[in-house]
Amino acid sequence: MKVIEIINKKLWPILLIGMALACEKKEKVNPVDLGNKVSANFKVIKDSSAYGRIIVVFKMERWTSCLINYGDGFERDYSAIYNPDKIPVESGEGVDHIYKENKEYTITLTAYQQTESGKINQAVQVQTIRINDIPPKAEVDFSYEMLDNGRVKFTNLSQNALSFAWRGTVPYTSKTASPTFVFERNGEYLINLTAYSPFHESNKLVTINITNVKEEQAPTFTGTYLGNKGTFKGKGSVRYDGGCCDGIPIGIPFLFFDVPDTDISLMLITSSLVLKDYTLENKFKAIKEAAIIGKKITAINGIMSWWFGTWGVPNDNQAPKTLEITKVEEVPQVKLTPEMYDKALWITFKIQGDFGEYGKVDGLLKLKYLIY
Repeated sequence: MKVIEIINKKLWPILLIGMALACEKKEKVNPVDLGNKVSANFKVIKDSSAYGRIIVVFKMERWTSCLINYGDGFERDYSAIYNPDKIPVESGEGVDHIYKENKEYTITLTAYQQTESGKINQAVQVQTIRINDIPPKAEVDFSYEMLDNGRVKFTNLSQNALSFAWRGTVPYTSKTASPTFVFERNGEYLINLTAYSPFHESNKLVTINITNVKEEQAPTFTGTYLGNKGTFKGKGSVRYDGGCCDGIPIGIPFLFFDVPDTDISLMLITSSLVLKDYTLENKFKAIKEAAIIGKKITAINGIMSWWFGTWGVPNDNQAPKTLEITKVEEVPQVKLTPEMYDKALWITFKIQGDFGEYGKVDGLLKLKYLIY
């Protein structure tokens, strides 16, 4: 019994010391409270509504700013002042990004927290994704065949293209894959085809020479133009884009009339109607209704007006000018492009102007209005 008492007396101090040491050790390994530090998390959703598009849906807590690096050289940053403190990952809300090449990308989200003491804490999360839904780049090519009487058949040989745009001298534009163009006048024409694929376009430009048009149709001016007299065939076509100069709103029909090998250059604004969003039929009706025989304009600005440009002669807006419609003729129209309307208008204008020492403009200008 005494032996047990002696052992107990000797062990108790040892046990007490051991318990104290154990408690001290436990306090040292307790984790530091991280509840006041910034945290970050995100997931990536591939969006099938557009090629290469993803949505980064993220959730951050106690953040003041963040930076998303998409791995393609593009970064986007946000401030907590203008964004919610938390965006639940499950909510499907996030920011979108579009990649332009099929490959593997590493996305890095870095969330920052700036404390009152100025110390900056940060949390980083990284994910890797692979983009593989972007189609190959378009490769443009085409051939053409010269047919009879100004007709040219184009054959589209492009690869990997989702859409096309043919562009040439107005009105030779089309979005048809392989159009046939009909040229009303002999001469050289530039034709460009653009083939489009996502994030890429490819172009081919050629010059074609038309020589077999039997009866050329062109605007004409007959009369006196300063020092020139006679009948002149010109180049020109009605346009609707309003892209010539200041003061012509988008969609206003206007025409440049240039006479080859002379200094004759007229521009005619033929209607105040904005036709940009009209159907082809409504464009035709609107121009025909505006072209009233006997209508006479004396002001430079109005329903119809004109001015000229020639080297060394100022275009004096104060010079007396008149314009009068003398004839309107509706005619069937061969479609010069697949998108063209099958009717046209030949309109004859009597134009007069006195420019003092430089001479007078007095004659008839006959124009063909193509609807496209």
